[in-house]
Amino acid sequence: MFKSNYLKTIFILIWLIFPNYILAKNTIESARVWPAREYTRVTLESIKPISNDQMILKNPDRLVIDLHDIDLNDDLKNLSTKILSSDPNIKQIRVAKFNNQVSRVVIELRAESKINIFSRSEEHTSELQSHSDLVCRLLLEK
Repeated sequence: MFKSNYLKTIFILIWLIFPNYILAKNTIESARVWPAREYTRVTLESIKPISNDQMILKNPDRLVIDLHDIDLNDDLKNLSTKILSSDPNIKQIRVAKFNNQVSRVVIELRAESKINIFSRSEEHTSELQSHSDLVCRLLLEK
C-alpha cells in the first residue's frame, strides 16, 4: 500500500513539474541541408525520436516523409528556403500539415534516386552542439 501511494505521489509530482514535456508533441529544433555533387543531406533534429513513414512517388520523382506527432514550426516550414537552385539532387521541398497528427515533407528530386533514411540519437558533450543533452536526428541522403 505504501509503495503504491509513493509511486502515485512521484507520478503526480513529475506531472506537475513537467506537464508540457509529457503532453507536448515533438518539435523540430533544427533543419539543415548540405548539398554536394554526389548527394544532398537533409537533417531534422529534435529532442525526442522522430516517428516517420516514407514513400517514393513517380512523375515527378519525389520522396514523401510523414512526420508523426511533429508540430509544424518555423524550423520545419523554412526547410524549403534552404534548397539552392544549384542543388544537383533536390529540385524543391514542400512542407505542410497533412492532418492533426502528421506533418508532411515532400522532397521533389531532380532524377530517380536511391534514398537513405536513418535515425540517430546521441548525447552531446558541447554547448556548441545542441541546447539539450540529447538530440535525435532523421537523416535523408540521396
